[in-house]
Amino acid sequence: MEARTDAPLILIIEDDASLRRILCLQLTKLGYRTAEATNGREGFEQAKALHPDLLLLDLMMPEMDGFQVLKRVKCIDSLADTPVLILTASHDDHHRRKGLSHMASGFMTKPYSLNELKDRIERALRPTPAE
Repeated sequence: MEARTDAPLILIIEDDASLRRILCLQLTKLGYRTAEATNGREGFEQAKALHPDLLLLDLMMPEMDGFQVLKRVKCIDSLADTPVLILTASHDDHHRRKGLSHMASGFMTKPYSLNELKDRIERALRPTPAE
């Protein structure tokens, strides 16, 4: 299945090339469009240029870590409401709390379940009810 041109765009910011490739294939099969970044700095620049519907963000990366990317994205008006799902190898509860305190939409650890990833993405992309 190929993603429709109006499908949500997910920017994968992950320094592990194998995992990035797997995520792209899995998300495309689920009907999403994907873009890739190999490090935090590149991911931040692509987020500003592409305005993706969701960021899938690793924490431990060269040049700029995931927390720095998250903090910078949330400071830009046009990106502040973009959901950010952290996907990391860290099982440290401190990292989970820090990510959520920086307004991440969710936190998942590697290895991940495709069904859980799909559910988390769907939840993050679901419009919030008007207050």
